[in-house]
Amino acid sequence: RVYAISEFIPEHPGGQIIKRAVGEDASQLFHAHHTSRRAFAVLARFEIGRLTEEISVTPSRRFREALNARVSGLEGTPKLPIAEAVAFTMLLLYFVW
Repeated sequence: RVYAISEFIPEHPGGQIIKRAVGEDASQLFHAHHTSRRAFAVLARFEIGRLTEEISVTPSRRFREALNARVSGLEGTPKLPIAEAVAFTMLLLYFVW
């Protein structure tokens, strides 16, 4: 089955980690983390088609590596803690003023 999940990515409870499976068969990954009927119902809303074995495409290793490299930092903490930088700047401006 093929799913168009781009609209769901911002709402995904697991965060941006869902992007690691974009463009490839994510069946095993999905079943490893989702057992509830609700998860299957949510996924069903995004089904756009089915592949037959004759036309199924396996992405190349190079493509998977490039995709994983692009999203590898999404699950980590930001390099620049923006909220802290804004708060520090506001305090600094308050005391300088």
